[in-house]
Amino acid sequence: MAFTEIIVNPALASDTGLGTLASPYGDLEWAIKQEVFDTANGTRISVMTGVDEILTSPLQVAMADFATTAAWVPGEAFPCVIEGMLAIPGDLRGLPVTAGISGGGLVSIMNDSILDSIKFQNLHLHNVGNNEILDLDEHVAIIRCELSNWTGNNQAVNVDSGILTDSYIHSNGGNATAILFGTNAGHILRNYLDLDATVISAMSLANGVSALHNIVILPASDDANGITVDANAICEHNVIYSRGGGTGEAIKSTGSDITGYIQNNIVQGFSGVGGLAFDFTAVNSGVQVFRGNAYFDCTTGVSGPTNWPPLVDIDNEELTVSPFTDPDSGDFSPVDTGSVREGALSQTIGGGLV
Repeated sequence: MAFTEIIVNPALASDTGLGTLASPYGDLEWAIKQEVFDTANGTRISVMTGVDEILTSPLQVAMADFATTAAWVPGEAFPCVIEGMLAIPGDLRGLPVTAGISGGGLVSIMNDSILDSIKFQNLHLHNVGNNEILDLDEHVAIIRCELSNWTGNNQAVNVDSGILTDSYIHSNGGNATAILFGTNAGHILRNYLDLDATVISAMSLANGVSALHNIVILPASDDANGITVDANAICEHNVIYSRGGGTGEAIKSTGSDITGYIQNNIVQGFSGVGGLAFDFTAVNSGVQVFRGNAYFDCTTGVSGPTNWPPLVDIDNEELTVSPFTDPDSGDFSPVDTGSVREGALSQTIGGGLV
């Protein structure tokens, strides 16, 4: 695949340029309107670092404007890639790159629930005000990005299927679930979420979605949940940490008829009234694999279900000391306690038991 390449330098801040390395476009929205989308191989827009691109409308508005060119409609075989750029487009050495795209406190970065096949890479996507940062449909990829500063009843990421990996999500005022993967398969891998007090939960996994090797940090004395798990979802090797006195639930199964996998997760700090490490009270049928998990400083370790128990007490344990070196300073490296390091389970890399 050889993308059609477009270069944007937000520092120019003008409707100028040819979209080349020697003569980049000066504005991202204007650049999209000048170009015909490549429906054979896809189009890659490389955004230079240094000065944020500040949007006046969400990017799909520019993509749908065919006053100058045909509207952009990416597909699985011809995606739209928007990424931060080093000296050469597509050169990913020296990561992370944090070219910035800001909503200017007023608009989403991209908000079109039927738009597919978009990839964001090596970008800081932020400052969208009372809007979602990204609201898209299927085949969405968010790789090595920073997402921050959204408010209201909105998500940072709301997609039906795709991948969110190696990203940093933080500084929200949103009264909602931060990461929502909807009706189809998806993967949430190796992300670091450090969320504010108004969040309802860190992430919600629908049918077939997996969350692996993530670190989730929730505020102290808050009722936010960590990860909610629906049917056929996989939740493994994650850290869910409340800064203390958490009254929510770290991992919660939400489907009544569920086949799910909750394995090798570590939970700490849900020690307030009602604080709960693992909640299966909604489960009444199906097969629930629940093994190799550990929790510390939680009011209740495991609860439920009311009618049919999951496969509990298989290498799960309550710890007597914190399993982390210095979590309040962001050091989640494991200490040798219980089965966190020296148990029978195989070693893994990332969150969860290692």
